[in-house]
Amino acid sequence: MSGKLRAGSEPAFPVVAPDHLALVSASGLLVFRPVFDALTAMGFYNFNPKLIRELQKAQDGRLLKPAGENIASVYANNQRYKNAGYRILRMDKGVYALIGQQC
Repeated sequence: MSGKLRAGSEPAFPVVAPDHLALVSASGLLVFRPVFDALTAMGFYNFNPKLIRELQKAQDGRLLKPAGENIASVYANNQRYKNAGYRILRMDKGVYALIGQQC
């Protein structure tokens, strides 16, 4: 492959630097923006059972840390939202979303 675009869904495509992913440049196009936003909002985890078992100080629990050491705080935070009338929806296996309005 020569690294040149042969065909595409968009009539004009931004220039892509050789050391960058095309999606970074394409994120300026409305059709690609939702994909870019979804990928940049993803979190990836490598749970460490040893850290999870250690006693932790209470945290706000809005975001799970990469090693999962604050999982109890995240669970408690989710329960607070649930008790306040918010809904937590299962989007896919292991993927959850918190509905931003009270139900």
